[in-house]
Amino acid sequence: MKRIKNTLLIVLLIAATTACIAQKTTEIFIPIGQSPGVSGTETIYGHIQSLSLAESTCTVATPEGDKTVELIGDPVIYLDYSKLKKPNKYGEISDITVGCNVELKFLDNEKRDSIDWIKVEMKSPN
Repeated sequence: MKRIKNTLLIVLLIAATTACIAQKTTEIFIPIGQSPGVSGTETIYGHIQSLSLAESTCTVATPEGDKTVELIGDPVIYLDYSKLKKPNKYGEISDITVGCNVELKFLDNEKRDSIDWIKVEMKSPN
């Protein structure tokens, strides 16, 4: 019985890890606000109100109020061209500008102070 429990635990851990890897692998293809199980629960939407590369922070204006987050580490930047019917791309911090619409996913959903990734809605093809 103990062997079955241990095997079941291993299978569950592998399945959970695979799901996390799959989410990260496919995230670039998913438009802003449409990430299953993530959008709206582990993310916020809004537009960039201010950006300070010197301080590694940005402030996002959301319907719930302004939220300042740290751009520490190496957050993944996704450029969402879906509304232009173009393929999405990986971007850089320099692709984020004041006024652009974004979705941010937090590293820690409880603290909500630093981010894992940013999706930037692109309005013109680059």
